[in-house]
Amino acid sequence: MRSRIVDLWSRARYVVLTHMHGDHVPLPNPNPFQLGIGHLPRNDSVTVVIPCAQWASPRARLRLESIVNAFKDRVARVEPGSRIGLVQVLGPYRHGVAESAVYPVFVDSNEPLLHLSDTELLVEEVVSDVRRLRPSIVVTSGPPIYRYAHDRSVVSSMLAKARRILEAIARYSDKVVVDHHLLRCVEGYSWLKEVRRELSGVTTAAEYMGRKPLFLEAWRSALYIAFPVGNEWFKHSYREVIDAFKPVYSEVLRRIECLEDLSEERFLELLKDIRSSLEAPRLFRGS
Repeated sequence: MRSRIVDLWSRARYVVLTHMHGDHVPLPNPNPFQLGIGHLPRNDSVTVVIPCAQWASPRARLRLESIVNAFKDRVARVEPGSRIGLVQVLGPYRHGVAESAVYPVFVDSNEPLLHLSDTELLVEEVVSDVRRLRPSIVVTSGPPIYRYAHDRSVVSSMLAKARRILEAIARYSDKVVVDHHLLRCVEGYSWLKEVRRELSGVTTAAEYMGRKPLFLEAWRSALYIAFPVGNEWFKHSYREVIDAFKPVYSEVLRRIECLEDLSEERFLELLKDIRSSLEAPRLFRGS
């Protein structure tokens, strides 16, 4: 995924950073799995759009400044409501259940797109933007119910609010792509499938692209069952693990297209079959 991002970055006209969380920005001090500023090309064709720092936390300010130092005159600091080219920055809105701020983005093109980022279908104020802008496509995260699995009352409350906001968003747009936090657990996708029986145009990112959903995060237990590794593998052998998994991942993508239905149980069977058919990497021998 990091390679894909780097490739797209090199071909983009605008890159908009909606907030400074580590899974949304290139970092000055990335761990082995994150996108680092050093991975990115310094091409002159891309403008990096960032929100003004006055709403940022101290950590976010450091990340902002590192981006400014890296991309210099290619950085455009924008106020909420301002426009640069086809891109209009909105907000700031609350990051769902978190305290930090998020800046949704409206792209005013032939097929207008509104990216609500990490508002998690929990921020009612975004509905007025959808009603006013009438985008063809809305992209949004869903509620992070995986963090509250121990408290069913909180999960129920979140999903009820998310459904009300999703219904309102779907009323004023043609297509709503719901992804990110919600799909970090199986229950999130089950809820989304139930909701969209009554709401037309609601989908996931994978399905929008014509691909089958593959819940590598929600189904991580199946990955560890099929390919057990020690708990501290990342401290000394992460590159070996990544290299070992590349053929596994390629084989998963190839084989899932032939399956009518993909559940966690089928996924585990698939992984075990792949493990037995591939030459076992040294990392997994004897596991």
